[in-house]
Amino acid sequence: MTTKLIRFERCLMGLLLLVFLLAALVITSLRLLLPSLNQYQPEVEAFLSKSTGFSISIGELDGRWRNTNPSLNLKRLTAVDPISGDEIISVKEVEIQLNILSSLWAQQPQFADLRIDKLVADLTSLGDDSEKPEEAKKPSEKSSDESLAKRLEDLFLVRLNHFSLKDSQVTLVALDGNDKTLQIDSLQWRNESRRHLAEGVVSIIGSEINQLKVIANFKEKGTFKSLDGNFYVEAKNIQVTPWIADEIQKEYGVTQGEVSANAWLSFKNGQPIDALVEASPSYVNWLEGKDVHQASVEAGVFELQPDKDGWKVLASDIRIKHQNDMWPQVSGSFTWQPEKWILNLAHIDLHSALDLKTLLPASQDNITDLLTTLDPKGSINDIRVEFDRSTGLNYSASIHAAGMKQWELLPGFHKLDIFIAGDTEKGKATLSLVDDTLPYGDVFQAPLNIEQGNVTAYWEVNDNGWRLWSDYIKVSTPDLQAKGEFRLDFPKDKPSVLSFYAEADAFHADQTWRYLPTLALGQDLTDYLSAAVQGGSAKTVQLLWYGEVADFPYTKYDGIFQVKVGLKDAQFSFDTAWPPLTDLQLDLMFQNASMFLSSHSADLMDVHATRVTGRIANLSEDGKLTIRATANGSGKAVREYMTATPLVDSVGAALNSIQVDNRVDALLRLDIPFNGDDVRAWGYADLANNHIELQSPNILLTNAKGRIEFDNDVVKASGIKASLLGQPISLSFNGEAQSDFYSVNIETKGKWKVSPLKDYIDSPMMDKVGGVSEWSSTISLQVADVGFTYQLGVNAALNEVSSTLPYPLALNKGNGEKALLQVSGNSEKLSGRLTLPDAKYQTEIDITKETPVITASHVVVGRGNFRVSPIVGQSASINTKSLDADAWLSEPILNKGKPSTTKSSMTHFPIIPIPTRIDTNIKSLHLASLDWNDVRIDVRKKSQGWYAQVNSQEVDGKASWKGTDDLLVQLDNLHIFIPSLDEPENQKRLNQAKDHEPIISEFDRDFFRLMPNLELTIKDTWVQGYKLGKLDTKLHKKGEIFYLDKLRITSGENKLAVSGDWLLDKGKSLSAFKVKASGENNSELLARFGISSGIQKATYSMDADLKWEGAPWSIQIDTLSGDLASTLGEGVITDVKGAARFLGLFSIDSIIRKMKLDFRDVFDDGMAFNSITGSGKMRDGIFVSNNLLMDAVAGEMTIKGKADLNTRLVDAEVSFTPDLTSGIPILTAFAVAPQTAIIVLAVATAIAPVIDVITQVNYKVEGPLESPTVKELSRSQGEYQLPEKTDN
Repeated sequence: MTTKLIRFERCLMGLLLLVFLLAALVITSLRLLLPSLNQYQPEVEAFLSKSTGFSISIGELDGRWRNTNPSLNLKRLTAVDPISGDEIISVKEVEIQLNILSSLWAQQPQFADLRIDKLVADLTSLGDDSEKPEEAKKPSEKSSDESLAKRLEDLFLVRLNHFSLKDSQVTLVALDGNDKTLQIDSLQWRNESRRHLAEGVVSIIGSEINQLKVIANFKEKGTFKSLDGNFYVEAKNIQVTPWIADEIQKEYGVTQGEVSANAWLSFKNGQPIDALVEASPSYVNWLEGKDVHQASVEAGVFELQPDKDGWKVLASDIRIKHQNDMWPQVSGSFTWQPEKWILNLAHIDLHSALDLKTLLPASQDNITDLLTTLDPKGSINDIRVEFDRSTGLNYSASIHAAGMKQWELLPGFHKLDIFIAGDTEKGKATLSLVDDTLPYGDVFQAPLNIEQGNVTAYWEVNDNGWRLWSDYIKVSTPDLQAKGEFRLDFPKDKPSVLSFYAEADAFHADQTWRYLPTLALGQDLTDYLSAAVQGGSAKTVQLLWYGEVADFPYTKYDGIFQVKVGLKDAQFSFDTAWPPLTDLQLDLMFQNASMFLSSHSADLMDVHATRVTGRIANLSEDGKLTIRATANGSGKAVREYMTATPLVDSVGAALNSIQVDNRVDALLRLDIPFNGDDVRAWGYADLANNHIELQSPNILLTNAKGRIEFDNDVVKASGIKASLLGQPISLSFNGEAQSDFYSVNIETKGKWKVSPLKDYIDSPMMDKVGGVSEWSSTISLQVADVGFTYQLGVNAALNEVSSTLPYPLALNKGNGEKALLQVSGNSEKLSGRLTLPDAKYQTEIDITKETPVITASHVVVGRGNFRVSPIVGQSASINTKSLDADAWLSEPILNKGKPSTTKSSMTHFPIIPIPTRIDTNIKSLHLASLDWNDVRIDVRKKSQGWYAQVNSQEVDGKASWKGTDDLLVQLDNLHIFIPSLDEPENQKRLNQAKDHEPIISEFDRDFFRLMPNLELTIKDTWVQGYKLGKLDTKLHKKGEIFYLDKLRITSGENKLAVSGDWLLDKGKSLSAFKVKASGENNSELLARFGISSGIQKATYSMDADLKWEGAPWSIQIDTLSGDLASTLGEGVITDVKGAARFLGLFSIDSIIRKMKLDFRDVFDDGMAFNSITGSGKMRDGIFVSNNLLMDAVAGEMTIKGKADLNTRLVDAEVSFTPDLTSGIPILTAFAVAPQTAIIVLAVATAIAPVIDVITQVNYKVEGPLESPTVKELSRSQGEYQLPEKTDN
């Protein structure tokens, strides 16, 4: 067994080796043969011709081995029909791979792969005689065609297992009989027995079919005519315009379009049995003017099915887009048969579909414009349209939420549901509307707000015209509900006729204007009714109309129009220019062109009418409304009513100028023409204890009695008695319209006491005025359309009036003087002049603000005249012999800080402005408690600031102030005498704050607030008759601190310099100053101030650095602190009193007086000294010094101690050490035994002995600062050796 297996294995291996050897020999032979295959080109052509059945010619032949198969490369190959001699195929290049095994098996060439490049095939010869009847063809022609077709089918369906085409063209006869060239970009074909698969991309030359992707999967039974299978075609970007005739493109404006789709086709025995087309994004563009429109099909499915003799098309999920708006999906069906067609659509959005109206040609612009005007919208559902050649057209559809814009007699709507059905001659529509607003253009004056509406309408069209009618109309709105029916006939070549009847309940009669049909009633009547009925409610309003529409309002009684209205709680306006009648039960009747109204109670604004009747005989342009009303009401109500009428510029203007209050009984009659002529209003008003207020100027009259009559613009009254400011007057007036304004003239007279006027003028000055004055006034008032003007004149006698006010307002009874007031103005300003015996006042006042503003004024005191009006600026002129300015400054003009007790508040009294130009010439002026003589002052406020020049016997100089800059004062001389400075109390404590005074006084705050930065220079200053010299000072304020930058006084060799600051912040007041003084001769300085100085001809210098609480002029002594230092040069104290004035802080005068008693011979003629120096510190009003030193000729004095300025007590110790070397008088005075001093001195001189002397004397100073007690505490003795030679 094993041997057999081994043998079998060896045989098999041998066989395999033989096969491999043979294969190697064949492959090697082919590899050697193929490169030189071109030498056997005739044999190859013959072989191919025999294999394909065509006559084959090859331009170039090349062979090589590729992979496992031999490969042939044929160039410029042509195939010719051997029967007809026509060239069927030409190929640029063919690459063939021969399947050796398959060929051996089939015993004929089988190709593993066939690649054809640039094939050109003309198959039209197969159908050249296709138009000939089959029986007309010759048997030879039939056999030739069949043979060629069979050979092609055999070649492509059998012999070629797989082949591919590239960049090839095939020309064939299309279904329409025309030759079409098929461009094959690429095609892959595979044959598997009778099953065939193909896939490729093709296009048709000469058409706009760019590319078609084709996939085929089919079977055949020997020929293409027996196909069973499916074909898939994908078309992309196929141009539309080449398939559309040029005329259509031009008419509809089509410019561009592309179609893309996928199609599946099924065939059975070569016939189509169904098709399915899936639309891909496709579009078409067209122009409307210069605008480009685009409609596109984004997606959709179309199914085509054969149906009897026709076709049935089912469409679903069609998505259409116009511009950027996507339509709702569309679906439906269309069935076509030769004698009938039916169209069913499930849904169409009307607004979207009508966007395609721009595609309509220019010849259909009227349709396009109408569709644009109507702009219809809505959802059309269940659309059914059927056309039968025997019965004609029938249609039905339902429309949901239909809407369109108003057009002619058709209203606009938005939510209308419609069911419509009909044919070409008649139809019916059922309409339902809920909660919609219907614009109606000129038919109604406002959109109709429909809550619920139902209408069943019918129409009929025939040769005699057409008609529209309804037997059911029911409408409800927020304002009314109505039921009715109508018929509107439009006969051919005859006027239209309307028959209408309706009943309505009106809930809100003020909305009647919304429901008046303007075109039917006419514009005039509509306007009047719209304005007339303004309120109320009505039950069962009846409206009847019958007649030709064109003959309305049937003045010839050839038709009837009637409206009967019973209004409750109504408001009726008989004319739009007049206020309406309100709160009335009104019966209205409109009969064709007339109107009647009647009411027994009504209100004219706040005026109550007890009877009102009215009539309009003809509602036409020349008609007239007549009203008669008896009424009563307050004067204010009557005035407000008249000012709300066309009589506002006449009667209203008069009543506004002369306003009447309280109840007025009146009769009013009105004639109101419709043609625009003037309205006449006439009647009267009776006054009984009424108030009358004159508005310009404002004057209030009370308890007025009389009658005011009016006839249009003429208003008059006479003999009216009334009270003004609590005192009686008589008044007459008349008013009448002028060309450009309404004029009112008023005259008043009275005799008044001055004392009652105190209740109306809030000024303490009234307490100083008394008496009686007889006066009269005239007021002329002109009221224009905008604003008014008036002139007022008052003449008052002052003969019985007295005044104790300062000059120039002082008056004595029996003076024979008069006061004259003249005022003119308007609603924005007034000009006034007041003339008094010794004063004049002229002003311009702006009264547009709540508080009037004096824009210009001129005051004259003494001699002077008014300026020419209108004046500008604020000025004053004072030219008089004497004027007490202090008296006026202390005179309270208004009650400041006190509540007003007057009956008329002065809250809006204008602020009196400061004059910016002042000229004075006063012989004697009393100001600031000083008398000034021959005073001339010129003050000017210019653009840069204030400037002043003053000349008098006491002062001469100028000043300027530029607002934010320093006040600059430059005086050549100042000679003043202040009496208060000579009062003993002020001399004693000039700057010390008085007891129980607050730290900050009202004067301090006013000074700090009002005082500007100051630069003051005075060349020659005299105070109290003493020469002070040259003064130069500068101070400025920053925040809460006033800085004294410098205060320099120079008088000869004497100099004083002061600097410092003053803080004032809320409740804090602090002063801090540094003082420096120096001079060469103190006695010369003190002599300037009338001081007989005890210290003679001494140089001096003093330094002080002090601070305290309080103002600089009000020192709180208990807060005074700082440092003081002084030095006196060589001098002599000759007078104790003088010394006390200069060095009195430690009561030097008391000390010297004590020493004079003790050492009389030394100090009888004074005390000579070389210097006096000292310094100390001040703390809380207490001065302490430990180094006060006097270097006198007689000795040396030192003082230590303190002086309390709070208690004004001094406590000090004084030590005096005599200078015994200064001479015999000193030595004698301070000897132990002065009575024997001369004898002792003489003896001692002779023998030069040593004598006993006093070497030091100590004193105690204590007590009041003005008169302390000086006690000697001790004396020190010692021996003094006399010199050999002693001076006498």
